[in-house]
Amino acid sequence: MAHPILVPQVGQDLTEATIIELHVKLGDRVKKGDLVAVVESEKASFEVEAFVEGVVISLPFKKGDLAPVLQPLMLLGEPGEVVTATSAPAPAPEKIAVVPSAPIPVKVQPVVAVSAPPPAKGPTVALAGNRASPVARRMAIEHGLNVARIAGTGPVGAVVLRDVDAALAANGVSGGT
Repeated sequence: MAHPILVPQVGQDLTEATIIELHVKLGDRVKKGDLVAVVESEKASFEVEAFVEGVVISLPFKKGDLAPVLQPLMLLGEPGEVVTATSAPAPAPEKIAVVPSAPIPVKVQPVVAVSAPPPAKGPTVALAGNRASPVARRMAIEHGLNVARIAGTGPVGAVVLRDVDAALAANGVSGGT
């Protein structure tokens, strides 16, 4: 039974890879772990190893070809094994030309402005979801600060403890660190 060695998908948005090296040819015997090819994506090159032992019975791509990811780069089988329709790699999907159609008329409705609801009465402590670290959120709550009004300097703008300390210092209050 033929075993396909697939073009690796090393990124979620990677759809094809260029074959930059082929270390085998039809009829070559390979062992598990042998380097059989090197493929290159937009960002990096990757070595492709055989995961089973066998003889190369199909090699649909050559050096320099653009191969779709998760398609067979080659088939390994037994000496003399014939590639059948069920073991042959699926052909690469054809590119389909997109032809724009006539514009569709759309009726536009006017937008009605709605005012925001008045702020809620009570303490001004706002929990900002994932925008603050737990320790920074706790410190802000203890000192009556609104985390949403503190400029974050942590990863992706998250409020961290040093930001709460800076806000407390700006208000003339000593922080907890």
